[in-house]
Amino acid sequence: YQLAIQSIEKLLPKIEALGQKEGNEISARAHYVLGNCYRKEKKWDYAIKAYQQVADGYQLSDFVKFIIAESFRDLGDFENAALWYKKFLDAHPNHFKVSEAQFQLAQCYISSSFALDSAMQNTNTALTSTTQTTNKYKEALEILLALAGQPPAPFGKGDKNSDYSREAAYYIGKAYEGLSLLPNAYLAYVKVILEKTSDSTAQKALESINALISKEPTLKVTREQRFNFGMVFVCLFYKPVIVG
Repeated sequence: YQLAIQSIEKLLPKIEALGQKEGNEISARAHYVLGNCYRKEKKWDYAIKAYQQVADGYQLSDFVKFIIAESFRDLGDFENAALWYKKFLDAHPNHFKVSEAQFQLAQCYISSSFALDSAMQNTNTALTSTTQTTNKYKEALEILLALAGQPPAPFGKGDKNSDYSREAAYYIGKAYEGLSLLPNAYLAYVKVILEKTSDSTAQKALESINALISKEPTLKVTREQRFNFGMVFVCLFYKPVIVG
């Protein structure tokens, strides 16, 4: 990819010298490919700069917005990632990646709020921080509740981007934790496990439940819940032997 990057960067001045219509189209395509190359190299800053040079009229401008959001998220800049996911959703409300963008937007709200809560130390900024993060957690919760209510795509239709209901159900618990609604968070995690005990989402839910109980000993675990929690461990360590 380094060779491709060097070649494109050498060509860009010549492309810019072309006539406006032809030059703009080729320039947009070149910057798009350049951004892709930088992403392959995990050079997120350079990728973002390249993608931002792509004109809105370019045929892949929808993906450009989405990939800029992804690049900011990979960079750990959740505030800007959220901004670009929103730009994508506002501009392309019927795009096949809408569910994925909504899910990632909610995750960015939760991640940026958690980082802000952790960073604020003194009382004055903590008050501002609490107001900002509460609003973000609420926005994330609203998105996640809608996603969790979506039925899975019928077999053979759609793609993996269209069904985020189970992951959304888990992150509903995280949003409730951010809002300090620990009993609600606990019930959200329990619901994830009751629906299915044999996947990584159930394992994450169980880990979150254990962390919650250690923080809030008053949370009550029923016999049925204990049984289902145990089933998560069984599914985690039991490896079926296929004979044949």
